[in-house]
Amino acid sequence: MNRAGQTLRLVLLIYLQTLLIVVAVEFFWPRDTLPASADAIICLGGSASQEALGVDATQRAARCVDLFQAGVAPAVIFSGTVAAPLMAEYTLAQGVPEDAVFVEDRSRSTLQNARFTAGMLAPDARVVVVSNAYHLPRSAVSFWVMGYRDVALAAAGPPSLRPRPLLREALAIWFNMGRVVLWWATPWMDEAPRTALLA
Repeated sequence: MNRAGQTLRLVLLIYLQTLLIVVAVEFFWPRDTLPASADAIICLGGSASQEALGVDATQRAARCVDLFQAGVAPAVIFSGTVAAPLMAEYTLAQGVPEDAVFVEDRSRSTLQNARFTAGMLAPDARVVVVSNAYHLPRSAVSFWVMGYRDVALAAAGPPSLRPRPLLREALAIWFNMGRVVLWWATPWMDEAPRTALLA
């Protein structure tokens, strides 16, 4: 086998191993635990069109309603360009008061979710990050890179073998790593172009 073939085989093997880990996380992440009290719940945007939420986004918004009603935090921040406003509307319709719901609608990636919500909170804030289980490990790393040090994670939705989000997540983990390297390598850049690297 030539070098190109060996490289392709290695890349495919790494991807498949990543996918297996993503699937394991999706199925074995605990869902019945209630996080300790926090300053805010941060809900990461999921699949959505301009008119309607997708499955993941609906599950995440529903989990935030449950956590808020359980008294976990006094505020919920929805983060994401398209999904966040719709998730906020869903939450308001479920009875969460308007003064407890906040929207960050600039972010286009998990790293930007972390970066932009950080500006809405005190530096030492304790937060609960809500997403589907398969997405939580990447979310934890993203929030740590962006300076959060007191983060709890809460999974939304039941375990699922829907292939599209799992396949995408296995690839997104490696793209996320590349963005992190770019972020760490460019401290000299102005904030706006540097943050754009995270998209």
